[in-house]
Amino acid sequence: LATELFYTRALLLVRCVGINTSLQVLPDYNRTVIYLAINTLKRLLSLTPLDGTALELFKTLLLYSSLFPEDGCNRDDCKKVKCTEDACKNKKSLDLIKHILMYIPYDFQVQFNLALVYQRMNDLDNAVIHYKMALGLLNLESKNGEESKKETLLQFTIKTLNGLGSVYHTVQDRHTAEMYFRLAYNIDPENPDINNQLGVIFTELRLV
Repeated sequence: LATELFYTRALLLVRCVGINTSLQVLPDYNRTVIYLAINTLKRLLSLTPLDGTALELFKTLLLYSSLFPEDGCNRDDCKKVKCTEDACKNKKSLDLIKHILMYIPYDFQVQFNLALVYQRMNDLDNAVIHYKMALGLLNLESKNGEESKKETLLQFTIKTLNGLGSVYHTVQDRHTAEMYFRLAYNIDPENPDINNQLGVIFTELRLV
């Protein structure tokens, strides 16, 4: 009964606010409601850590919060090095996503978002690690998943392959980048971003 009450409270809090806009444009009260919902779910998961419904809502709220980290920085390490606003936001996003890993380390979306933040921070080794973890989880779920999830899995696979290609392109490993872009192309030959990436790679390979 207690776990049901915790989940119901969290769900009601979320429904009162909605999660369709940036946290920065939400009134302070609504932002507080989101954080209350997260804390309520943490209490629920401390009682039933394998509650799939609660885990999914918890993941959704933290991923949402990681997309729109609050302005300003109070971290001691940031104050010491006087980091930029973007760097500070990336660190906050990273902290939020890592918190999800404590509960759901095997989720492809969490791994993908973690890789994306590492890529924005130019921590490319960790970006590759988490993109590849996302890709492995996507492959596993594609083999065992429901038909209704097929399109979502394909789109995430394309985004993950694109992310890997972009990282290898950044370090000028063009042949590995091309391999990942081609894998994405094989899934969706009409994808404009993938076609653009391949065009860039082909142009650079002719010039070097």
